[in-house]
Amino acid sequence: MGDQVTLIALPLVAVAHAGGSTTDVAVVATLLKLPFLVLGLPAGVWVTRWGLGRSMLGADLVRLVVLGVITALVLVQGEFPVAVLMAAAALIGSATVFFQIAYQSIVPEVVPDRAGWHAANLRLTLSESWGMLAGPALGGLLIGVWSLGVALGVDALTFAISAATLVAVTLSLPPPARRVDSAPLFASIRSGLRYVLDRPVLRGIMIVGAVFNIGVAMFETMLVLYGVRTLGLDVAHVGLAVAAGGLGFPLGGIASGRLNRRYGKGRVLALAGIPSVAGIAVVGLAFAPVAVVVLTTGMLVFGLGQGAFAVNAVTLRHEHAAPHMRAQATSVHRFASWGALPVGTLLAGLVADVLGLRAVMLVGAAISALCLVPLWSADLRRAP
Repeated sequence: MGDQVTLIALPLVAVAHAGGSTTDVAVVATLLKLPFLVLGLPAGVWVTRWGLGRSMLGADLVRLVVLGVITALVLVQGEFPVAVLMAAAALIGSATVFFQIAYQSIVPEVVPDRAGWHAANLRLTLSESWGMLAGPALGGLLIGVWSLGVALGVDALTFAISAATLVAVTLSLPPPARRVDSAPLFASIRSGLRYVLDRPVLRGIMIVGAVFNIGVAMFETMLVLYGVRTLGLDVAHVGLAVAAGGLGFPLGGIASGRLNRRYGKGRVLALAGIPSVAGIAVVGLAFAPVAVVVLTTGMLVFGLGQGAFAVNAVTLRHEHAAPHMRAQATSVHRFASWGALPVGTLLAGLVADVLGLRAVMLVGAAISALCLVPLWSADLRRAP
């Protein structure tokens, strides 16, 4: 929830308290995400060496301090240079990289029973998805009813709560046995890359995520404009459709547990790719006078597929990576999947300029469909 409030509040602070231009707002938003590309691979090495719980706790404390400073500047000083806000965004984004890599790797340490990993990952995915849905609403309410300063203060409080709960969790765990890695940083990064590439299941999931995210980035970049300009809808109707996708995500995750018991995680992972791709195609084929219905249906189908895919992908990564390599495997996957997003965003702009907004949706669906080839490989389908 705090992450989502940050995404809403910082660009507004850039305009209202730092005299920022629209370009400055774009830079602040970019600096929140850019660290995934810059730090994604080395962060996997550092998180492994520092410990997962310690890395998450440190990331929370960094974000708490940075947001506390920005809150104080907004409430006390009022105006400050936009460069300060840019530095804050870079620090928050960097801390988020470390938190997310550890967060997606820590389940096997918290849940010793391998059979419980999927259920644990499902709970984390559900809590994260609901937080992502509730966070923007919370941020908008705080800003609308009170002020940006209050919103930032509550945002900082969320990281204090997260840090406190992390302390309670990590204190209850026995100290994990870790292999000390004294190799140079770049050698460890190369080792992590080779580790993922040499293992068919890990390699397949990484390729699927990278290819699929190119199409998804195209789709999401132009979705609002497509709904408003091409389909003639108002923003509220487009928001309703996006909310349907958010609802489908947890439903897909819940359904994956029952389907796994019957078909196996690998086969369900492969099957989940079909609605994920089909949902984008349905959105691209929406037409009046039923545009709202078709758009909402497409987003719901897309969310169902993504919910089932996400939980199984994380669980399979846990099962197919050795304990001392889980964080590095996660960092490689995050680097590949997040690195694909700027490619898709750029393609969306080029296709929109040449062929129009509907073409962006359909080309995005076609590119994302390419992920079905590695997704339906024997190695992934046969994963238990």
